[in-house]
Amino acid sequence: MKAIPTPSKLTTHADFRQVCHIVSGNQLRRAAAAIVNVQDNVAFGPCAADPAEHARRRAEHWQEIARSLGPDALSPRPAEMVADAEQLTRVVTANEMPLVIWTSTTWRQDVQLCWVVDRLDRLGVRADRCFIALVTPPSPGFPLEALTHAELLPAFDQRARLMPDAFVACAELWRLYGGADPTAVVLAAQHAAETLPALASHIGEYLRAFPQEAQGGARLSELDDAILEVLDQGGWIHGDRLSDDGRIKRLWLYPGNLWPLWYRVNQWCEGSLPAIEVEPNSETAVPWLRRYRLTSRGRELRAPEGTSSLDAPEMLLGGYPLYGASKRYLRSADGAGLVHR
Repeated sequence: MKAIPTPSKLTTHADFRQVCHIVSGNQLRRAAAAIVNVQDNVAFGPCAADPAEHARRRAEHWQEIARSLGPDALSPRPAEMVADAEQLTRVVTANEMPLVIWTSTTWRQDVQLCWVVDRLDRLGVRADRCFIALVTPPSPGFPLEALTHAELLPAFDQRARLMPDAFVACAELWRLYGGADPTAVVLAAQHAAETLPALASHIGEYLRAFPQEAQGGARLSELDDAILEVLDQGGWIHGDRLSDDGRIKRLWLYPGNLWPLWYRVNQWCEGSLPAIEVEPNSETAVPWLRRYRLTSRGRELRAPEGTSSLDAPEMLLGGYPLYGASKRYLRSADGAGLVHR
C-alpha cells in the first residue's frame, strides 16, 4: 500500500474506540467499540465472485471439512466461519466510523483483504473511509490472530489510507480470484505491483497450490508433494509433531492450526487408489492422532519426471479446480507463473 500519513496518530485506548476494526481474531474486542472478526480463511477452498454463490460454496466447504475431520475438530464452528459477510454488513452500515482493515504480509491475509474490500465496495463504502494496518509477523506465516493487542499497536500507529486505485485493485482481484481463470489472478497481482506491492510479492504462495510442469506432463503441487515427501522419506505425520524440517508447516499453516493439512491428508487416504494409508493399529476417529504411510501409488505420483495422468483428489482454489479442470494450468518450471497443458 502507498503509505500516506494519517491526520493524527491513534494510540490510546479511547482512540481504538473511534474506529471500526476489521481483523482476524478477538484480541481487540475489549479495546474496540466496533469490531468485525473475519474468521473464514478464503485462501483455502472454493470461492466465488458472486456473494450468494460464495456463501453457498463456503457453507458446503465447511460442512465437508466437518464431515471429514469430525464435528469436534473445528473451532470456530462451520456456521460461524461463514457468518463474516453478515457480520461485516451489520457493523459497517451501523455507523460512519473510519474502517481500519488489519492485514499482514501473507497471501492468506492478502486474499482476505481483497474479499473485505469487495464486500465494502458492494455496500457502497468509499475508499476514503478505509485505512490499512499492515502487521509484520514475527515469523513467516505467523497467524494474525495469534498476536496480542500490544503487538498489533505499532501497525495501528502506522496505518495508511487505502488509496482509491488500491481499493479498486483489491475488489477486482477478488472477483478474478473467484473466477475460473487463474492466469487472470496472476496477471492482475503482477500489474498491481505499484498499488499493492505486498500482494504482488506473495503471488508465489498462490502458485504453490498448482500442479507443477514436468517433462512427463505434470507433477503434484508443492503443497501436496510436501505431504507425500515426508512419508516417502520414512518420516511421519502425527499430531502437531511433523518429522520434517518445517516445510509442511511453512506451506500448510493457516489460522492458528493445521486443519487444512489434516483435511488434505484425509482426501489422499480416500478413493480406489489412495496415495496414503493409515498404519495398522493406528486407527482412530481423530485424524491428527493417526500415523500415516505412503502407498505404492503415492510413490508413483512423486516421480520426478511427472505423469501424463495426474490422478489426485480434487482441490478447489478460489473458483478454479486445481486437478480436475479440462483446461489444466500448471505452475511453470521456473515457478514464476502458469502454463497451459
